[in-house]
Amino acid sequence: MERKALFIILITIFISQLANACMCDIMDTKSSKYLAADFVATVKILKNYKNQPDTSEYYKADVELINLYKGKKIKHLLILGTNGGTRYNSCGTFIAEGETRLIFGKFYGESNISTYLCNSYINPLSTNFKLSKLDEKLRLLNRYAKNITVETLWGRTVYIPSQLYQTSTTDTTYLFSIVKIVITEDGMVKKIQHLTKDNKAFIAKLDVALTTKMDWLSRIKPYKTKSDLTFLLELDPYERIKPMKLL
Repeated sequence: MERKALFIILITIFISQLANACMCDIMDTKSSKYLAADFVATVKILKNYKNQPDTSEYYKADVELINLYKGKKIKHLLILGTNGGTRYNSCGTFIAEGETRLIFGKFYGESNISTYLCNSYINPLSTNFKLSKLDEKLRLLNRYAKNITVETLWGRTVYIPSQLYQTSTTDTTYLFSIVKIVITEDGMVKKIQHLTKDNKAFIAKLDVALTTKMDWLSRIKPYKTKSDLTFLLELDPYERIKPMKLL
């Protein structure tokens, strides 16, 4: 009986912790994060200040701008988290002085940029940052989407089943594709623009999938718009095939 009671208590604690945990959208691509942000940059934390007042959920940090991908230059950042404060937020974070981070920020008030746990988590000096070619993606987005900020539906994330477009390749490096697509208000594909250098087999399969296998009308209904909608699709289009070794 005691074991059963203990088991129930542990399950209750686990569920309550899960309910209070910060929920980050793991389906978001960097392109969708970019579209949803007002500010994107790699920054170095120079100095952290205490929460003012101590009941505030944000603390201020002086930052050094390393690479700016979207938005205006800033010298300060508001970080959701506790640095001597008394309030707790499950999405809060603390970035130590001297750390560098990739920030996807939003306006807080008229001019301040804020960030939180889910949007300030990648060290641009790390191996993963280089392997995922994040700098290349962000520079590409800066070129084609730096003036676009989407406030709804997670930066217009669109899921397309990979079997509709994947092609095979012997290249074992990380390969990605970013495609810009314009949809009319009646759900028709108006324009497809491949922003990355993609192979012809992939382009042919994806263009067919986008124009004949997607129900765009139902996807654009939540936007309730009377004009064209622009989507940026970030895809990993290639199935890896290990090259055959010659005997």
